Amino acid sequence: MSSLFFITPAKRRTRRKGRPVAPAASPSRGQTVVTAGLIAIWLFLMVFGGLTFINPKWLQDLGRSGRHVEATSYKSRADDMLQEGEYATAIALYREALKIEPDRTALRMNMAHAWIKSGNDAKGTQILKEILQSETKRSEREFIYLNLADAAARQGNTDEAIAYYQQSAGETVSRGEIYFKIGLLHLEHERYEDARAALEMAVASETDLTLTYRAALQQSLDIFEDEPEHVAAIEQLLSKELRPEDLARYDLDTIRGMQVGNTELAKTHNHLALALSRLGEIDLAAEQLEKVLAILPDNEGARKNLDILNSMRKEQQYATAGQ
Repeated sequence: MSSLFFITPAKRRTRRKGRPVAPAASPSRGQTVVTAGLIAIWLFLMVFGGLTFINPKWLQDLGRSGRHVEATSYKSRADDMLQEGEYATAIALYREALKIEPDRTALRMNMAHAWIKSGNDAKGTQILKEILQSETKRSEREFIYLNLADAAARQGNTDEAIAYYQQSAGETVSRGEIYFKIGLLHLEHERYEDARAALEMAVASETDLTLTYRAALQQSLDIFEDEPEHVAAIEQLLSKELRPEDLARYDLDTIRGMQVGNTELAKTHNHLALALSRLGEIDLAAEQLEKVLAILPDNEGARKNLDILNSMRKEQQYATAGQ
């Protein structure tokens, strides 16, 4: 049995007399480089594997930054397609971006807008209503309510549309466009008193310089949202009551000059003239048309309507004199 545990010793290399043993061959330069490279790769994998396991914050931030850049790239291309009217392509690109950043509100809002522009109001409004269930910024709510209102108006849901427009107006001080749309809906349904009230508010919003100033401040809140010092200063300015004379240090003539040629303001005056004429307020309606011509002197439609109103005023004067 002892033979089972017997280990045969290795044979010794003996030097034969007169014949030296050849030295071991040294590795070639190529072998050395390959070996060093393999060791370096192994060390890198070990270090990276360790970091991945530990998952430090800087590595997480690096990953998030890369994903954000990739999602933004998709969004930029999608936005371009949306502007060009390629709605199906835009929606596909927004979906790719949302796979990377599923909670990015701007992506969801733009995709909803693309669905609406493509004619699928149901899909677009569904997404917008889902966004409202989460935390949103003021500017986002303004955009969402405005799009929901436009969709409801296209579907003939007038009262629902007006309610959404009013909610959108509540999120901003720049309300001219919103009140104009409300006024149009009332005009379509011959609600002339309501149309007058909405269109007068639209005119006030577009001509009141303090509202223009406050709208600029409100937009600045979104721009500087990550800078608490700026936000505090802007909110302090917004909390103050403003009068036109408080803005005297600004170039108000330049701001007023911007209203010359303002076709949107001219349209508001024109529709307000229509509402007033339907209510029998001929003098006030004529004043609105004169304001249209002050902005757009070559507007032949407004000039013809003003001539009609002037004729009506003369008839009223003759009738009053005859009595």
